[in-house]
Amino acid sequence: ILLFSIALDTLTIDSIWYLGPFSIGAREGVIGVIDSVYPTKDTYPSILVQGGKVFWQKAYIGENKFYTLEYKNVKWDTIQDYYGIAGLLCAGYVYAKFYSPQKLNALAITSRIGGFRINKRRYYGNPYGHHEFVTPVIIDSGWNTLVFRVAGFVAHRFKIFFVPVKDPVFISSDFTLPDGQEGEVLSAYAGVPILNTQAKRIKFILEVVGDTLWQKFEYKGDII
Repeated sequence: ILLFSIALDTLTIDSIWYLGPFSIGAREGVIGVIDSVYPTKDTYPSILVQGGKVFWQKAYIGENKFYTLEYKNVKWDTIQDYYGIAGLLCAGYVYAKFYSPQKLNALAITSRIGGFRINKRRYYGNPYGHHEFVTPVIIDSGWNTLVFRVAGFVAHRFKIFFVPVKDPVFISSDFTLPDGQEGEVLSAYAGVPILNTQAKRIKFILEVVGDTLWQKFEYKGDII
């Protein structure tokens, strides 16, 4: 359960541009954040495809907001027979533009994406997990540019969309709570995941609302 206030509708990107596949080493394609890429009409060398050249293609948002990058003219079975499973590791590059009528503080909801950039600002995701990962981001008024790299075996499948928020503090209910027994008086710490959705430092006070720790947390404070 995620506790935050939505300011506007969810922002999704109808279509993206992608380039690939490119052969990589283990873990090579999922670390770091690329600086920039831009779709062109040029072709690029790749040892994975028949003919040795790849070009920018378009992909569209699908079911459950996932995108699937399909790489054609690749004989994956032949590659696996020769190189083993390591030969199926590959990376692709993604470029997209999306429009926002105003500047927003938002949460990027991603799956199977590592680092990414929005208007050259650097953010991090989680390329290993298959669940949704939450990253606070800033979206500018007007057109925004999104670039990142994806990696994995054969075709790549990932998710990214944005949920604008109006509260400066985002608090997840995924608490780490101390163990206790009924009737026991317990004095211990609890871990409460907190994200600052602003580009500034903030100060606030957490307080328990209700009888138990895990019901709800609220913040009190001002941006400083």
